[in-house]
Amino acid sequence: MLEVNGNLWDYHARGFHVVVTTNAGWEQDPLWAPGASPTLANESGPACWNNMGAGSVYEAWRRNPSLAEWYGRRCRAHALQSDDPMPVLKRDDLRLVFLPVKPLLRHEPAMSWNQKASLLLIESGLRQIERWYRGTFGQRQAPKLAMTLPGAGNGGLDPREVRALVVRELGHTGVTLVDRQLQARQLQEVVR
Repeated sequence: MLEVNGNLWDYHARGFHVVVTTNAGWEQDPLWAPGASPTLANESGPACWNNMGAGSVYEAWRRNPSLAEWYGRRCRAHALQSDDPMPVLKRDDLRLVFLPVKPLLRHEPAMSWNQKASLLLIESGLRQIERWYRGTFGQRQAPKLAMTLPGAGNGGLDPREVRALVVRELGHTGVTLVDRQLQARQLQEVVR
């Protein structure tokens, strides 16, 4: 694993797959909906979307507005079929990996974004990414994968705890950990 100071989207522009952090909820407000997506027109069920209002997933949504509905539909479908946490999903066509860090609030799915991130959910997702990385890429040249510290921004988790978890689960892989504040965090560690 390589740790670098930088911008996640600069790595995406260089051909990396990027991990974006998400919540597992969806919204179905009949008074507002994002523009219809022709790629989703054949999917069943009422339109819904995931709140992609901040962080890395917001940047992904800005680049691909149909992602809110694509991911929201998958969150809803998963919740209707399973009590298990939302799994990691990939969009290879966009070089995106969706890592849920905030669990579904079953009583109010639309508010799933409005809570602290879960280290247990992140750990489960990192293990899925590791299996995917190892399994998919064991047969061929691994695509480059970049990520930020999941849950350490808008998720409210301690970056040191999250970093330790990422190192434990993905430290042996070729993942690039991108942190805009890496140098400042390293200086804080030296001072302590």
